[in-house]
Amino acid sequence: MQAVQTKQTRIRIAARKELLEQNRLRNGFERRLVRQLQSGFKATGRLARQEYEQLGRLVETSRQSERKLREVLESHYRAVIDAFGLRVLKNQKQESQFEVLIREYILLIGGTRITQINNTTMKAINKIIEAGLLEGLGVQKIGQNIFKRMDSTFSRLRSQTIARTETHSAASYANDRVNASLGIPNQIKRWVAAGDDRTRSWHVALNGTEVGADEPFKVEVNGINYEMDYTGDPKGGAINTINCRCVTLYLDPDDIIVDE
Repeated sequence: MQAVQTKQTRIRIAARKELLEQNRLRNGFERRLVRQLQSGFKATGRLARQEYEQLGRLVETSRQSERKLREVLESHYRAVIDAFGLRVLKNQKQESQFEVLIREYILLIGGTRITQINNTTMKAINKIIEAGLLEGLGVQKIGQNIFKRMDSTFSRLRSQTIARTETHSAASYANDRVNASLGIPNQIKRWVAAGDDRTRSWHVALNGTEVGADEPFKVEVNGINYEMDYTGDPKGGAINTINCRCVTLYLDPDDIIVDE
């Protein structure tokens, strides 16, 4: 990505409005991903049931599950990064001008997330098999239990958590990297917390905190210090990123923050 011309005028930025706008945009992506994940978990459950009933063990389920999950999430990452990147640039001359950024995200973050999600799915399935064997259940009953688990409230809630977390991660990454490409001198980053009763208390405490564009936010949780370059940064670990809805504002030193 090439740097673009820096802005020349002071801008009034409504922090709360920006938070709501980013969350609104993410919500649309999240809803679609929830449906895709639920369908995928159900399909994995069906495949695992069929394979276990036929062979008494799982051979191809994990590989096929991860392949399908990769197709869904890589497409999702691409769409989210495009949308949030274009929103930063306010320039839609090209359908996608962030191919390098998308590949970078999948290589550094997305690929690991896909493997972790699939591993968690397979662990859940294997626990069902182990429990069934201990109970002396037959392969058909164990297969039915696998499918039931993958088409349950557990999978629906898990789909919602994954969709929210993965969308937030990709969107936040796009915001950070595209803003960095603007080359604005002395740019400042500001943490804006969602601020409702679902917001982590330590994120509420960070609300309004400003650091230099090249400096990390310092997040202390239970005596452990995390350095995060932006809200949703994987360096903050699960305790700071799962279900997070905070956003980062990128500011020119002359910008005026209103609406706090």
